[in-house]
Amino acid sequence: MAQNKIEELELKSVYDSIYDSGVFGDNYLGYRYNISIDDVDSEFLGYAAGELKKIDVTVFTDIEEFSYSLRAYRFN
Repeated sequence: MAQNKIEELELKSVYDSIYDSGVFGDNYLGYRYNISIDDVDSEFLGYAAGELKKIDVTVFTDIEEFSYSLRAYRFN
């Protein structure tokens, strides 16, 4: 589910800084997600870090008993 959310973001091709949350719908009742996209600050990467985005997706149950987090990095 988390990978599917990242794939949805990749279709947009532009990674603006966002914070979003929602539900997966009827196929995955009881599951929700949080998404955040942020800029990456890195002295090591220097100028290249300006185009790099950090994408965090967390999938969790409605009762927040279980969760799974996935982090990916993409160049904008």
